[in-house]
Amino acid sequence: MNSLTESIELVYETTYWACNIFRHHHRSKEKADACIALKSGNRKAYRKEDYYSRNIRIARDVIGGEAYATVAQRNGLSVGRSGQIVSSVLRRASFIEYARNNESPKDTYWGDPISKHRENSEYWLGVLGRYEKHLEES
Repeated sequence: MNSLTESIELVYETTYWACNIFRHHHRSKEKADACIALKSGNRKAYRKEDYYSRNIRIARDVIGGEAYATVAQRNGLSVGRSGQIVSSVLRRASFIEYARNNESPKDTYWGDPISKHRENSEYWLGVLGRYEKHLEES
């Protein structure tokens, strides 16, 4: 047995970014900036435009006839998550549409099966376009 023992010391250096909240910090500057924007009430700066655009694109692809599995794989999601995204986007878009027209759409509902949305694809693609424009303006 060797009487000499070796000691190895590992040193990790991590940079944290403060976000003007006591004892609150982030490991990336982008997340700290987003946190500051959120806390200051500037939701537009906080909102990830690519996140909303991606979700609307996923809904458009599925309504356009692509399978959930194909869309999910292309976006690095599970099939179930892509279904949740489509449902969420259609629900939010239909609420904006209802507020704009003050009436419910005829013969279609955001909770209907995807086959029915595909039958009314022209209507839903129009709703998604108006929803995307609403998000850009707000």
